Amino acid sequence: MQDVDGRQSIYLDIFDTGIHHEKVDDFDKSYYKYVYRQAFRQLSDIIAHNRKANDRYHYNRSGFVNSYEKFSNIMTFIGKRGSGKTSVMMSFMEALKGYSGDHSFFIDDQEGVLFTCLDCIDGSLLEHGEDIFKIVLAQMYQKFRDLENKERIIKQDNFDYGKRELLKGLEEIYKTVCDIDSMDSQWVTSGESYMSSLQSLSSSQKVKREFEKLVKQFTNLIEYGSPDRHGMNGQHYVVITIDDIDLNVRNGFSMLEKIHRYFMVSNVIILLSVDMEQILSIVFQNFYDVVPKVDKVLRKEEERIRKLSMDYLDKVMLPNYRIYLPELNELYSANVVSTRKEQAGIKSAVLGKLYRRIGICFDSQGRKRHFYEPKSMRNLMSFYLFLDSIKPVDLEKIYFEYANDDGKVSIDEKRKLVQRWESNCQLLLADLSNRLAFEKIYSIKNAYRLFNSVVREDIHRASGLIMDFYNNVLKKAEKREGISNTEDNLRSYGELIELMYYLGRVDHSTYKPLIHCLLAYFSYTFTREYIFERLEIRDDDGKTLVRKGSFKQLMGNNLINQWAADMLPDLQLYKHHSNAERGTFGIGENDKESKIQAYFNGVMLTEVFDIELKGKEFFSSKEDLYRYMAELINSIEVMTLFFNIRKSQESKSILEDFCWEFHTERNKTNKNHLKIKADWRLSYVGDFNVLNFVINSMYACENLKGTEERLKKLLEQEYLVCEDTETNRSQIDEFELLFQEVSLMKRYERWEDKCGKAALPLPVYWFDFSYNINKRVRREMLLDNPVFMEAKETFVYIQKLYRCFENHLARQDEFYGFDNDGSSEKNYKGQYLYRLKDKFTECPVVQFFLEEAYVEERKEFIAQLMNRMRIYTQEI
Repeated sequence: MQDVDGRQSIYLDIFDTGIHHEKVDDFDKSYYKYVYRQAFRQLSDIIAHNRKANDRYHYNRSGFVNSYEKFSNIMTFIGKRGSGKTSVMMSFMEALKGYSGDHSFFIDDQEGVLFTCLDCIDGSLLEHGEDIFKIVLAQMYQKFRDLENKERIIKQDNFDYGKRELLKGLEEIYKTVCDIDSMDSQWVTSGESYMSSLQSLSSSQKVKREFEKLVKQFTNLIEYGSPDRHGMNGQHYVVITIDDIDLNVRNGFSMLEKIHRYFMVSNVIILLSVDMEQILSIVFQNFYDVVPKVDKVLRKEEERIRKLSMDYLDKVMLPNYRIYLPELNELYSANVVSTRKEQAGIKSAVLGKLYRRIGICFDSQGRKRHFYEPKSMRNLMSFYLFLDSIKPVDLEKIYFEYANDDGKVSIDEKRKLVQRWESNCQLLLADLSNRLAFEKIYSIKNAYRLFNSVVREDIHRASGLIMDFYNNVLKKAEKREGISNTEDNLRSYGELIELMYYLGRVDHSTYKPLIHCLLAYFSYTFTREYIFERLEIRDDDGKTLVRKGSFKQLMGNNLINQWAADMLPDLQLYKHHSNAERGTFGIGENDKESKIQAYFNGVMLTEVFDIELKGKEFFSSKEDLYRYMAELINSIEVMTLFFNIRKSQESKSILEDFCWEFHTERNKTNKNHLKIKADWRLSYVGDFNVLNFVINSMYACENLKGTEERLKKLLEQEYLVCEDTETNRSQIDEFELLFQEVSLMKRYERWEDKCGKAALPLPVYWFDFSYNINKRVRREMLLDNPVFMEAKETFVYIQKLYRCFENHLARQDEFYGFDNDGSSEKNYKGQYLYRLKDKFTECPVVQFFLEEAYVEERKEFIAQLMNRMRIYTQEI
């Protein structure tokens, strides 16, 4: 498999947690491919220096000392906790054990190189101050005994002599180290002569040289059975591997000191793994404790000590011998890394597996890492295996098969499906509360408390807690950042989205991790509310768990709130209004333009619809008249779906059983106008929004039925009724036949047949996705649209807005629609049937704006409606 650049893809084998050993044959396909290459390059450099050192000796008072002291033999694998540095270091060490033959990763022109690897030392477990140097000596002794007992050493003529010398050298150097330790605890012990102490002190200066000599004896004595495993010309190396000394806070510095003091000798390679920040903290604390504890002095000395600590680490762990482990960043997630099982990138594997477990598409198009993408290799392994342990749900049944229930599906089948879904949801909510929230916001105490409160609260009241928290945060941030307060109460889904957006940007984005946790929580709970209502799930007593209309009440009066004003240009009313209109509508003589928002809250319904009906003489044929009547009915119905109705300005509840009532009225010029009844529910107000049709599509067939019948009868009475009863019936039948093909309600029925009962054009219950797509569409529209538009251009800009949504939905489909979904889930029924783009563009309201039919008539209709709404809204 190759990525978009033609390079070979890098794979991750996710099958277990803990240390993951990779074979050298798999290095070229490994996520750490370039880390291994860098490690072998550094190893080659160390070996080259060692060869030169063996050829050059100089003499001083201490005897022959080679120039090996002048460079480091410590290869440091550096990365954050869970980045995989231990696995990489151990895999590299295992590769050195079998170092022979030709391989693209092995060192060029390094014949006869041999490595003997000691067991890895876990520095974090040496809590009681165990001497790391003594442990290495013990490992060398044990390694020799094991090889000898297993008869893996070639015993030449001088083997017994060499063995005695090796054991003698081990004993002497061990005794010297023990003498040094005893000197640290007591200068002169009872019964010990000062000359003996002086001898021990002198020996302490020779430990490094004696250890180098011991290594030579050890490597010269060990000869393996195979001819290609012979170290030639001093090219046999002892590899000492030490893991996580930075986790040993108490003894980490002393271990690092002994590594630097004793192990930097010929024919020794040190493999070390650390978290750089943690080891720097340990070194800093060691130097800091030496400074006299006077506050003023300490504060002045802190920066100098920090620099000293960094200089020390640069000396011990040379920068050019450091190997940095990569993070799971966007580059690897999007383009390079694949898991063998999923055949997809990390983001695709994780979010795709989430979708198949819970039926939620999380946002996939963000430029930054998604909050569900693990930041470390350890977290990736753990979370992926956690998801893998959860059984998939039959998404086809959740969103499609059970949509149009014709009685074939039993209640027990539904219950089992929902029990599986609910079980998975509870597991993921527990993971969210106990892992993700803890990792992201535990240190932000007020945010952590809020999240726990939201989780315990009913979903219908949870937004109030966020509102209170936001206002409290603003009281502290207003003076610093000039942020204005918001309304006291949330009334809609759109307000919740915008509130969370602005909360994530207060106080230099301090609360952005909180927003991530809330996005996940609302995605689960909103989806649960939607599924339970749509499937009409009942308890043991037969009572529905979520009543019909509950989800719409959860959405409130607007799908988006003030962002709607950014998605369309501002609408202007120009001076071409007549003086009569100005006097009637309260527009001043000098008002050249009047700015209008792209949304209207509290529109007086009795004044919005005032449509002048064309006379019969305008139409040249019955077919033209029928098409005009059908188009008018559809246009009015589309506009009604843009409204959510409340009883009054003060009311927050959306009316679920609202029915539109119309009548015709003749004006002074003897023209008939279609209007809402003037004496009908005068206090009722509508909240208009070009995206409100999304939630109103949920039960559109039911809601449009009465409206459509009343409009048909009204227009039939206006145009088709005459004295000839037979002609009346004939014309009405002809119109009914034509109307069945284009009726908005019938189109919704066909759409539901394909997409499911109570379907929505946008998956607003997937809160994370909905939040992000609205945010991106708003941003694009702000950048691309002009500041102002005329009323007659409204149709075009709504069309453009829906096209923008279509493009973003298509990208989401492309992300989730990959074919090879992993061996265990390949071709899984319902793998990805939720085609977002198709579901949106085939929605009858969206088609009303995107199809090429009656475009000019629809432009004029929308323009008139927008003008009248601005005039009669109570926001003026």
